[in-house]
Amino acid sequence: MTASSRPRLPTELVHIICSLTRKSDLPAVALASKLFNEMCTPLLYRTIDLYAYANAQKCAITLASAPSKLAFGRDLGPLVHSLVIHGSCFEFTGVPLGFDPRVDALWALTIRRMPNLRTFRCLVPTRPRGIYLLTMLLANPPPSLRVLDLVLSYAVDFPQFPVPVERVFQRLLITPPVIPQLSEFSLFLPTGSLTANVDHVLHTLLASSANTLRTLRITSSTHRDAFQAISPPLSLLPAIQTLSLHTSSLIKPGMGHMSMLRALRVYNTFYMHYRDAVLSPAAWPALEDLTCDPDTLHMFLNPDLEPDQRRPISTLRLSHVVYEHNGGDDGNVDIVPRWRDVLEALELVEFSATPLKHLAFSVTKLKIHRFELLLPIIGGLESMVVSFSVSPNMDDVFALGAAIIARLPRLHTFLLSDANFKASGQNRAFRFARDLALQRSWLAEFSRHSSVLRHVAFTTEFEWEKGADGAWFPTELPKDGPVVWLEAEEDDGDSEDEDEMDYGEFDEDEGDEEEEDD
Repeated sequence: MTASSRPRLPTELVHIICSLTRKSDLPAVALASKLFNEMCTPLLYRTIDLYAYANAQKCAITLASAPSKLAFGRDLGPLVHSLVIHGSCFEFTGVPLGFDPRVDALWALTIRRMPNLRTFRCLVPTRPRGIYLLTMLLANPPPSLRVLDLVLSYAVDFPQFPVPVERVFQRLLITPPVIPQLSEFSLFLPTGSLTANVDHVLHTLLASSANTLRTLRITSSTHRDAFQAISPPLSLLPAIQTLSLHTSSLIKPGMGHMSMLRALRVYNTFYMHYRDAVLSPAAWPALEDLTCDPDTLHMFLNPDLEPDQRRPISTLRLSHVVYEHNGGDDGNVDIVPRWRDVLEALELVEFSATPLKHLAFSVTKLKIHRFELLLPIIGGLESMVVSFSVSPNMDDVFALGAAIIARLPRLHTFLLSDANFKASGQNRAFRFARDLALQRSWLAEFSRHSSVLRHVAFTTEFEWEKGADGAWFPTELPKDGPVVWLEAEEDDGDSEDEDEMDYGEFDEDEGDEEEEDD
């Protein structure tokens, strides 16, 4: 039978097959035939996540190429809807810190060839690449752009101060950029502050997006007033539903009046203590989703509030813990709380106007007897993320089934995060991160104690989903090779007998003298 006489699958069926194929398998499937290639290529390029410098450069060269130089004469740039450049792209590679005109010109051309770009994230914390890419975007913004997420290591006194970039922003002062569909703007400044021209252009951009902007984050490690310098007054941003700002901004006049705000991320990058800080009872009345440090939670779940003044917080992320693939770019927790601090903070959950449904927190080690102390507080939990900075003992992971999973009847999602490991390298993870057989045995134990649980992870490298037939399937196959891990020592020097402690009352002086947990 010749190739032309072979039965051909219907196009609709090929599309379904390709859409259900894991992205890691799409390149192989695309080689099956020209039809499969036509179906797989848009799926391959729709969302691009770049983690390695070499891959980022190859991707840029491909996307910047004219269609005549590519297979089947396709223009690949318009296929891209989401482009994410992770911090690891320019880390540990020996790439010069300054601006490379050839690299910058390549990326500028790449971005111009993406008219359908909806999401752009450049999360490179120690390179000035982000400001250059931002310049290219704002000079000719894609009309469909909705999400702009940037880390800008750039300031007026930067050693490689890019004069061409500043000239572009001077022109943008005259003709401000407009992004009509911008719904999310996120900016992090790890060093220094922006120039006055950049501040003004970004301020104008946000003001022009007032009716569409729903998520706003402006934070800095060194510039406490970055939010006030760039953002328009919140009273002029009526559509905002998710806001990220520094703790010091909470107590400034005019903050907290937004009755529509549903989610708030509070950052305390200067490690200042706000034990005595008090919010107005009328501040953030509709708040449902809160991300903050344990020692800031009392500002929102205040025991002194009347029942009708309590905020309906049902989602809580302590220490800014989130579960993201391969640890994400914000997953690392700088200061890991003690179990005692977490338990003390979570006692305030009873002062929410609604039961807690989703919880994420970070501690150093997995300790079953301390985990059990949470159960009276989190009985109605539906999802939980726990980040550890030491690889859990494997017997303790097994014990979670009977000790914890069995006693949370509504829990459908349980994710263990090794994001603190990933911050030091992508090959770092929990000791058991790539052991499928061991993880399957734990899942079998968890399933014995819960019929509700359907989404589990023992690492950020991949997850497990429970099918309709009750079988567990990994979202992708583990990486090859061993992991670099740090496991708890049997004698960890923890002298606190926390099982017998009353977490309702603490003597502050005594707590300061106690040996740090773990």
